[in-house]
Amino acid sequence: MRDRSGGGIVVRGATYIVLAGIIAPVLLMFAVSFTETKYIAFPPKGFTWQWYRAAVNDPEFVSGLSISARVAVISSLLSAALGIMGGLTLTRYAGRFERPLTVLFIAPLTIPIIVYSLGLLFFFSSLGLVRSLLGLIIGHTVMTFPYSVRMVTAALGRMAREVERAAAVLGATPWQRTLRVTLPTIRPGVVAAMLFSFLISLSNVTIALFISGARTQTLPVIMFQRAKHEVSPEMAAMASAMVVMTFALMLVLERRYGIYEFLERRRGA
Repeated sequence: MRDRSGGGIVVRGATYIVLAGIIAPVLLMFAVSFTETKYIAFPPKGFTWQWYRAAVNDPEFVSGLSISARVAVISSLLSAALGIMGGLTLTRYAGRFERPLTVLFIAPLTIPIIVYSLGLLFFFSSLGLVRSLLGLIIGHTVMTFPYSVRMVTAALGRMAREVERAAAVLGATPWQRTLRVTLPTIRPGVVAAMLFSFLISLSNVTIALFISGARTQTLPVIMFQRAKHEVSPEMAAMASAMVVMTFALMLVLERRYGIYEFLERRRGA
């Protein structure tokens, strides 16, 4: 039954306003990326694909996208692997230390990103990792790890322990139980962890601003630096292309692994 009370109407109205505030800028960006003018114009004047071609042929954009993709892929894999180990530790072996370990694992979320980035700069300077790809990967992995461990822990929490016990009774070693029983069962949670880690890393600006160098600038940093001088239709085209790629990736993974179904079950748990 739909809530027709005054409170329900207010909540729905507020929800629609928030959604409009999220969607409207994206739609506006798509619109201005097709303008024929060399500057941002709304409503767009004419229709052209030239800015998409310019973005694809821009060597700085291509280099930045390549670096962003490499960092995001590697950091998401590392984050998911660490999330699996962290989730198994919390749900299987932590015991009375589960709560303090949980607080420790999610600690990066409680630190302001600017403070975290500045700390990385000082720490990596002493290790010679500033302006390096390895430094970016480590920074992004630590930043995304809390999301991974929460996703994996949620998946493990819904898993029936009887399945693992049955495998143990049938003679499976702990390693075999993990590889052949636990991991296949929690696969949607692991994929969700990788997806969110990848997207967070791909769009991160703050850490890359402090850690990256001239040869390791990610695409968000390049776009941020250009935006300080001029916001062009070419930038809108690149941003629109990234939105489309992100949506396509999420759609493929949803159809293959049921990411949104997993998130809905997690919310309802």
